Amino acid sequence: MATTITGWDPYQQIADIQRQLERTFGMAGDGRTQRGWMPTVDIEQTDREIVLKLDLPGLRREDVSIEVRDHTLIITGERREEKEEKHEGYITRERIFGRFTRSFMLPEGVDPDQVHASFENGVLRVRVPRPREAQPKQIQIEQESQSGNGETRSGNGGK
Repeated sequence: MATTITGWDPYQQIADIQRQLERTFGMAGDGRTQRGWMPTVDIEQTDREIVLKLDLPGLRREDVSIEVRDHTLIITGERREEKEEKHEGYITRERIFGRFTRSFMLPEGVDPDQVHASFENGVLRVRVPRPREAQPKQIQIEQESQSGNGETRSGNGGK
């Protein structure tokens, strides 16, 4: 029997759970009841960065705000309803308009100044560089020597 080993990514698991909760309870990212719509998001991770892609059809760059607060990436925006009057017949609309908020926990050590966003053809791309892992510092072990009078002196001359 073959064994398959898959990598565990806690950030992806947290994002998946967050999406499931938002869908189940109709909650916005800040805990308020969702009214309106919630844009879809794809999250891609590479060795160098995390890329979030949000579908925002009908929005302009000016309609969206992005900020990083307390290790949380917060994306807010608003899609406004276009007014249209018809005197004969009726209008059926299936588009949902209103404000949205999406929030994503960022890994510890992300530099907010290095987060970049672009907006093209109704797709918002937010690039978050992955933090560098702290490199271990090698500590040199010094040789201790015994002096003739029973005192212990370090190998660096007792300094």
